[in-house]
This record gives sequence, C-alpha cells and structure tokens, in this order.
Amino acid sequence: MRVSSERHLISTVANEILPKLSINYFDFPSEAAFYRFFHESLRNDFSALMIAAATPAKLDQLTAKFEANPSQASCKDLDSRMCVR
Repeated sequence: MRVSSERHLISTVANEILPKLSINYFDFPSEAAFYRFFHESLRNDFSALMIAAATPAKLDQLTAKFEANPSQASCKDLDSRMCVR
C-alpha cells in the first residue's frame, strides 16, 4: 500500500504531492480495523473524537460507553490506545 499526502497552499496555484503523510493524527495500533468519528455537538465539550477497535462488536461496546455520558467523554475512560481527541 502506498501512503502519501497532498498539500494545497493558498499562496500557490499547484498542489504539492508529499511522499509520506505530513502528520498522522490518527496513530492507532495495527489491530485497529473499525473506526467511529464523533464531532462537536450540544451533548459534548470537544471538537472531535475518534475511537477505533479490532472488531465491530468492540467498537459498539466503546461507542455505548461513550454515549452513556458524552459530555464527560475521555479517551482515558474508553481505551487510550484506541482513542484520539
């Protein structure tokens, strides 16, 4: 699999193709195969949160834990290796 990124700067006309990712914001363990993304809403106090899991069942379990109290959502309470806030 080839991984690259593309950067577009407002000050230039052309896009710049980079040979690798500039910044990997989603640095999950290799067993992470399923992901769920949550964004800011009236029910929480963060701008974005992403959780991952090895199986759909585990992802549903983490999601249920998150949804039980979204205003207090914390990666420490979910699974810090499988969560990015």
